Amino acid sequence: MFKQCVLVSALLIGLTGLASYGQSPRLKAEIKLSRTSVKNNEEFSVSTIIRNTSNKEQSLVVRACGYGFQWTSDNPFLKSAGEDCLNNALVKVRLKAGDSYEKRVQVLATLPAGGAPKESIAFRLGFESERDQTAPPPASNTAAAPRLWSNAVTVIVTRQPASAH
Repeated sequence: MFKQCVLVSALLIGLTGLASYGQSPRLKAEIKLSRTSVKNNEEFSVSTIIRNTSNKEQSLVVRACGYGFQWTSDNPFLKSAGEDCLNNALVKVRLKAGDSYEKRVQVLATLPAGGAPKESIAFRLGFESERDQTAPPPASNTAAAPRLWSNAVTVIVTRQPASAH
């Protein structure tokens, strides 16, 4: 009887783990391009949206004027650019169920020399919330919040023709 109880308990714990593993994240990142074609070594604007897809309030911590530094591209030819400022304070953003936080991020396209005159570059941006300074520090065995990856978008990057001297 004891052995059966242990087996049933293990089965229930395993099923609970599988159910929670398959759940969607509480926050979802989305990006939209302001334009689909840019020149090499040019910054362009990307609209970022972080949505609370849960039924409970969620929070994230953003930089007042360095928000772009919190985003990372999964493509080495595109880098997010943050703006420098004197007071880059951390701001806690509370998102009620279904709410979203939207802000633009500048992205720099830098293709290596050579290659085709135009290249189609697909990328995603990943967001990392700063740690809330008012909250107690996380336990040493607690993993940091994972990077929140956006949908993929594609931009056409045009290389400048070499100038004749």
